[in-house]
Amino acid sequence: MEWKDQQKVVEKEHKELGFSGRFGAGLPAINDGSLLFLQHMISKMHIYKEGDENAVGSKIAIVFNGSPLFSGDAGSGPSNIRRWIIENDWLDAIVACPTSFSTIPAYSPMFGSSPTARPPSGAARCS
Repeated sequence: MEWKDQQKVVEKEHKELGFSGRFGAGLPAINDGSLLFLQHMISKMHIYKEGDENAVGSKIAIVFNGSPLFSGDAGSGPSNIRRWIIENDWLDAIVACPTSFSTIPAYSPMFGSSPTARPPSGAARCS
């Protein structure tokens, strides 16, 4: 999904707000807005605090084709976004969906701010 019509607004938020905004981790290619949407979703997650029953955390899942997971050279926007997600320990799993799910390879990364109810480490594969 292209985000060219929102480019000025997104770039301004990235530059002026950095990590205080939604897009501090980086900006993907103009023709692939899925990582922008993911950063927006992560910005809405609730923080987990151990022992605080009112801060139980959040879980989100999104279905991507392979592009956002694998595109971009080291140090590029997509690479920096993926690094930010890993460094903050938000990635719980990546599920490769069966080919009957879509005409293109589809993956469903699952993210969480809570260490509870996590699947085993590593990626799971549907069959």
